[in-house]
Amino acid sequence: ALRQGDLDAATRQIALRSRARYSAIFRELVQDLPAVDTILTDLTLVEVRPAEGIYEMLRVDAGVTKSFEVRFRLDQDGIWRVWSF
Repeated sequence: ALRQGDLDAATRQIALRSRARYSAIFRELVQDLPAVDTILTDLTLVEVRPAEGIYEMLRVDAGVTKSFEVRFRLDQDGIWRVWSF
């Protein structure tokens, strides 16, 4: 959805309590979204907890490998969604 610039569809994948914050971020990045795969890379599972999954996303910036934590949570409607990244 992000790659295609569909901000509404992308925002629906974010947990309800985090949605407003990420919607604003997506709007700021709208021109960079076609290349979003260079920013948001593959995820590796780190840990599963009750109602939460923690993943790691690695990205190389200027030759330096950086690690970013991505958290999914069971949302109010029972669907797993992105909580933070």
